[in-house]
Amino acid sequence: MTDTIRPRIRYWIPEAYVSEEGLRSDVRSFARRGFGGVEVVSCNFFGLSVPEECRWGSERFYDALRIICEEARACGLAVDIANGPQWPIAAPQIASAHDPAALYELTFGAYEVNADEVDGLLPLPERRVTHDEGTPALEAACAYRLVAPGVLDEASYVDLLPSVQGDAIAWCPAGQGTWMVFAFWGQPACHKIWDRYYVIDHLSRAGAEASVAWWRETLLPALGEAADVVESFFCDSLEWKVSMDWTRGFADAFQQRFGYDLRRYLPVIGEPRTYPKSDVPGLCFADEELARAVRRDYASMLSHLYQEEHLRVLSEGAAALGKTVRYQVAYNKPLCEEDAAAFVAIPETESFNRPSLDNLRTMAGAAHLTRKERISFEGAAEGGNGYGQTQGDLLWWLKRAAIAGVSAQVLHGAGYCGAYGDGWVPGLEGTGFEAFGTFVSNYWNRTLSERSMAEMCAAITRLNALRRLQPQVDLAFLRETYLNNGHGGDGSFHVRDGGLLESRGYSYEFLSPALLRHSNARVVDGVLDPEGAAYRALVVAGQEGLTTETLTRLAELAAAGLLIFVVGDEQLRPYAFGDVRSFEQWSAACEAFLLNENVLVMDTYRELVAALREQEIEPAVSYQSDRVFSAHVRDGEEELVLLYNGNRVAFGDDDKLVASTCMPALTSDSFEAVQLEAELTGAGVPFRYDLATGKRYRLAYERSERGVRVTLPLEGDELCAVGLGNEAEASALPAWSYNLSAQALGPWDVSLNELTPYEKPTELLWCFREVTSFKNLDTPTWNDELPGSSEHFAGYAEWHCAFDLQVVPTEARLRLPEWSDALTLDVNGAPVPVVAGFGHEVDVRDALRAGANDLTIRVYTNLRNRRVADQPAHRFGLNGAVELLLG
Repeated sequence: MTDTIRPRIRYWIPEAYVSEEGLRSDVRSFARRGFGGVEVVSCNFFGLSVPEECRWGSERFYDALRIICEEARACGLAVDIANGPQWPIAAPQIASAHDPAALYELTFGAYEVNADEVDGLLPLPERRVTHDEGTPALEAACAYRLVAPGVLDEASYVDLLPSVQGDAIAWCPAGQGTWMVFAFWGQPACHKIWDRYYVIDHLSRAGAEASVAWWRETLLPALGEAADVVESFFCDSLEWKVSMDWTRGFADAFQQRFGYDLRRYLPVIGEPRTYPKSDVPGLCFADEELARAVRRDYASMLSHLYQEEHLRVLSEGAAALGKTVRYQVAYNKPLCEEDAAAFVAIPETESFNRPSLDNLRTMAGAAHLTRKERISFEGAAEGGNGYGQTQGDLLWWLKRAAIAGVSAQVLHGAGYCGAYGDGWVPGLEGTGFEAFGTFVSNYWNRTLSERSMAEMCAAITRLNALRRLQPQVDLAFLRETYLNNGHGGDGSFHVRDGGLLESRGYSYEFLSPALLRHSNARVVDGVLDPEGAAYRALVVAGQEGLTTETLTRLAELAAAGLLIFVVGDEQLRPYAFGDVRSFEQWSAACEAFLLNENVLVMDTYRELVAALREQEIEPAVSYQSDRVFSAHVRDGEEELVLLYNGNRVAFGDDDKLVASTCMPALTSDSFEAVQLEAELTGAGVPFRYDLATGKRYRLAYERSERGVRVTLPLEGDELCAVGLGNEAEASALPAWSYNLSAQALGPWDVSLNELTPYEKPTELLWCFREVTSFKNLDTPTWNDELPGSSEHFAGYAEWHCAFDLQVVPTEARLRLPEWSDALTLDVNGAPVPVVAGFGHEVDVRDALRAGANDLTIRVYTNLRNRRVADQPAHRFGLNGAVELLLG
């Protein structure tokens, strides 16, 4: 398998306060741990005092990148480099906030005035947001009559710009009542990384070209021959800080595209829920439909500029250099994420504070329709769980992401070892670099078992290989919205069906109106994009409205034979300014769409499920379980289905996450084993694919009218892969039976082995000393229940037992109990891969022998209890009976 398919790791370095020995040691560790690449990000959140000659962009910094690339090439790893220091994107050559490439914003001032109190000049409202640098430009000044708190009379608009005289306005309101006076300025946003490097304008060509120029003229030449190992320029979260999203020339570009002057409507535009939070007027018109349409057009324009002047320019610039762009597109800002994912080679999503499955699905439709090789995932940051994330915890995020279409990962993350000169970077003695302190997640190069990490990465790689096969998705949902904050639960975010579709086995993704106009969005025999995801129906639900253009395209798709289900008629309303002003034209387009025989309208999702079955649109795998999620892929003539028995993330009425439904608060008690009765559609013989080992096993089954029926006992939080294969090949596979006899193994000998302190930053983390041992224990138990184990213990417990077999059985598995954190298993001295979350039953038939057998289990802690000693201790070890299953 190639480096593009193995998971990668984000590598935080403290600018160039590093040593060659330290960098090379870290990269070699990444390779041993099974990663396929390293993403380099320069971080300095906590103000580490970095010498000037070691700052980002210095000669030493480029030397450090070159060393990383050289060592990565020697280890067979790819390298991605962050597009600037930390995030959002900054360009080192921007020397002034007035540079056309620098971030720009819109700010405003406003006040109320009673008409009968005005006598002469009015003051020009003062800007709400000011900066120490940059000259503002007055974009608009206007007044509206206030008809209710926060509500403006649109017909009362007065353009005050011609009446502005310096800091005053020569205007008297006509008539009685209360008026609101507004002034809007465009100005440099002056956002700088580390108060040093200007953030680029993400809505202008000049901003993107500044990044491309840095790649072409500085970064790649500095790397020399080592630049060939660089695959992608990485662009992280869109966390630029502006009062309101704007760019130079925005109003003119808007009028050219939409045919009206946005400046008249500035008091009602803007999105207050962005991150970082914007400062918008937040007012509306008495005609709220008009205000909603203006806001939609404003956001659509932002998306257009972001896609065409930023993403496209970056992508084409990277391609000209033989590289790609991997980008966490659109979310946090009022942008269409579904569209944006189509504009970069590798779209990336993440899960930090965004656990909803629908949130993760948002990019999948664009990626599949435009034939992206992969959808990447920054996985998986957890606030407040520094060093506490276990492998099972991490894989909870990764398994959910895989169900949603993700096929690549960059783990969050790895910290630089801390070496500098002959010792440590000052302030990092004994800890190494911790970019996020001990607050966020793990540093995955500081786990105590390289072998266990490599086995986990191998399983993730197999999962990626499956997800990169041709996707087969039952339904596409039309989605045109302009903010994805991820704040929703499973079944309550984008598709608000309470999880009904998933509980019946249906899979779905999202397609925007723009994607429906893509050349691949064609209908053949009632299937949308048959060479791609092969959607068998389109669902229109939960939209704020539909434009005339969208309705016309939907009518074309229906006429071509695509079934379109409309759930709820409240979304059948205009969604653009032109539609509101030309309502008759919009209404005619809506009527033409609804009259098509392939368009079915209903009120509820339960009616949708009934209608799908009436139209013989059955999922690839049918079952009834509100805990099981599925995904379907095709490999030539072979069908494979992922089934994940997880839990549903929930949000309360206050729009706050129910912590107990999400990591790290989620516990094993939240999961339940299920006896899944599933029907697989298609011909062939069913098999189980073991993601931990790559082996296949034949399953018992019954023929059905649509395919085969199988019974699948799924453990809580287990993901398994089931397929339908060639009958001759599948019949020759070893069996995986569910009626094996069980016997508990024991007695057990155990030793506790503690991690010893290390003096040099480049020393490995697995120098251990035995602190205690016991013999003849009946059943393994948690470390803290063993005498001699301390609250701050870090290391591993080694459990050993022996048992005899008269003959080697035809089927033999070990059933492991609960464990934490990382487990390795040896049977008769041979390593047997074990990966949390892919099943507790491990096939050992090939490792057993007649006569005496030897079993060794090591369970490693992470560093939580040692590095975060002021918090309640986490529990580690192996707890419960280990059973040998024979058949």
